[in-house]
Amino acid sequence: MDKLSEHFVTTKLNYYYREHGYNCAQASLSVLSEAFNMVLTEQLFDAASGMNGAGRYRAQCGLVEGPLMFMGAYLKSKNYDKDKINMCCQEFAKEFEEEFGSLLCRDLRPNGFNENDPPFLCERLSIKAIVFTLNYVSGLNP
Repeated sequence: MDKLSEHFVTTKLNYYYREHGYNCAQASLSVLSEAFNMVLTEQLFDAASGMNGAGRYRAQCGLVEGPLMFMGAYLKSKNYDKDKINMCCQEFAKEFEEEFGSLLCRDLRPNGFNENDPPFLCERLSIKAIVFTLNYVSGLNP
């Protein structure tokens, strides 16, 4: 299966969301690490547990936070220095915002967070955002 494909992302998200109950930051971090063959440390993964819009506060979206965490760790493993990592993350945020209209969960998530939300409300957005991220990171050629 092509690890940059929408099918790969959909299959993996289905698994991480439904089977493990991961939030969007954890799920995106997991899909990206699998696609790029990077082992996640437990500590890094645990750090993502509160990063779904700042613990559902609807601040920066987990679909931005997870990829930024991934890029920091992944690019460091490819010997990028701090300045180059920061530049790549800044460019990613700019391109994400241009593509999706915002970096904020409150803007991206339909209707915010409500008790009567259907499960996996952001799944379609998650797929698009992770495919976007896979293409962005692949284009860096680390």
